Amino acid sequence: WLGFGMLAQSTWISPNPMENIVLKFVEEINNSTNKEGQIDVFLSEYLGDPKSIVKKCWNLSEIEKEYEKFIEKWSSIEVEGLSESEAFITRINLVHEYRKFLNIDPDLPEDLLPDDWKGYKAYDLFIELRKKLTPKADKFFYSVYEP
Repeated sequence: WLGFGMLAQSTWISPNPMENIVLKFVEEINNSTNKEGQIDVFLSEYLGDPKSIVKKCWNLSEIEKEYEKFIEKWSSIEVEGLSESEAFITRINLVHEYRKFLNIDPDLPEDLLPDDWKGYKAYDLFIELRKKLTPKADKFFYSVYEP
């Protein structure tokens, strides 16, 4: 949820500045339920090795495996050989597959990630492919779109 990791049952943490988002969420919960006072929000400072708590709260190796699968699948796509309709379908599939990372990757700060984090390579590949696919995909879309 929003990149939070579970430290213990009912205790969620984030290294990112999420106070405003969380406070708004708590306010919405309090306004729509009888749960007022049951959710506590606080800021704290971890005094241990930050990477050790990351290992406890997030399964980065599983996320990295998903990035590796994405890279393996999409790095061999040759956009130049695709028709306009194929580029359109490919772009839809690319975006659909990449957006799962918005739900599974906690978007941790770089200094908390493993060296050579595959998420960066996957992101660069996604941006590059989407950019290459867009002219043909858009041309196809506008050839069949009827307002």
